[in-house]
Amino acid sequence: MSRNYKDYERGVMGDMDRRGNEYDNKHDNKHDKHCGQPQNVNNVVDFRWDKLDPNKDKYRERLPNNRKKKVATITFPKLCAGDVVWLNGVVGLESEAGDPETDVEISIFKGQSPVLIDGKEIYRSDFDIDGDHDDETVAPFAHVDVATEDQTNVTYVLSIKAEDPDIFLIGPLTFTGLQLRR
Repeated sequence: MSRNYKDYERGVMGDMDRRGNEYDNKHDNKHDKHCGQPQNVNNVVDFRWDKLDPNKDKYRERLPNNRKKKVATITFPKLCAGDVVWLNGVVGLESEAGDPETDVEISIFKGQSPVLIDGKEIYRSDFDIDGDHDDETVAPFAHVDVATEDQTNVTYVLSIKAEDPDIFLIGPLTFTGLQLRR
């Protein structure tokens, strides 16, 4: 799958360098011949996703107490040095805890067979769910990962950790990755 984003298609795919900084349109055009593409064109190389089936709020699974649980996985067959992988999604959770607030952690791990070890994640977000019995929330997340070297079969794992046994994964759950190359 390949899709070129042209100058007139501004926004996320607009005139940006690898760090997300806007280009000066008066820059030296000698770089525009790289790979036969103008410098300000991004190619969509691949799009991967994982989701609940069915992806509705009728799903219900108790999360383990204070332990990471792998809830979604996506794998890219090949990443080249400089490729950007835009990871994002949503997780639906329900709290039946009696505590006023319960901590939840969403993490993303990367590797050929990533192990869920604290400190090895490439992304982590901690947030609280209000514990007013039957409180539901949908938590969005997003992260950009830049490949520093050529790699094959790169897996991204989404995990959730709840500090209370009365937290449930209820859906929706969607985990997506968009691989871009300049």
